[in-house]
Amino acid sequence: MRSAAPFIAAAALAALFAAAPADAQQKGRGKGAQPEATQRFEDWRLGCERRPGSERETCFVEQRLSPKDDPERLAIAVAIGYFAPDGKPAMIMKLPPSAIQEAGIIIRVDERPVREVAIRHCGPDSCAVMALLDDVMLGDLRAGRTAVVAYSRKDSEEIARVPVSLRGLTRGLAALRKRG
Repeated sequence: MRSAAPFIAAAALAALFAAAPADAQQKGRGKGAQPEATQRFEDWRLGCERRPGSERETCFVEQRLSPKDDPERLAIAVAIGYFAPDGKPAMIMKLPPSAIQEAGIIIRVDERPVREVAIRHCGPDSCAVMALLDDVMLGDLRAGRTAVVAYSRKDSEEIARVPVSLRGLTRGLAALRKRG
């Protein structure tokens, strides 16, 4: 089943892509935005940012992962929020620039069916994935333990498989809903 990837608010994408490395982001020092206080929900962080010149803040839950042997390098960043058209939940991912855009990604939550999602854009620093979360996928994420994101890489014959913990996501999304 292919997931739709409609236009998602530019502010949400900018918040994810303009962020500093994970350690700086945890301390609330995102680039170009005024970060609000954050909350942690096990492996997820709830954050809100107000872009310069904007009166509206963008809130989301996020998780950033780096390889153990290279903590400065981003393996994946995942942000989920209600910033899609009509306030629907959406997911934005930032992948390394070595991802093959034409191949897209595959997401699998525990042993549930896989979802294919297009990579919307790749640049010199990263690739962007944006997708609406339908009720089934959102339910899978809330009930799941781990989501594995897999993508083909330009620099290797191997497929990158990045496990993303779902611990705390349900509580994070509930807190995010209360802010809305």
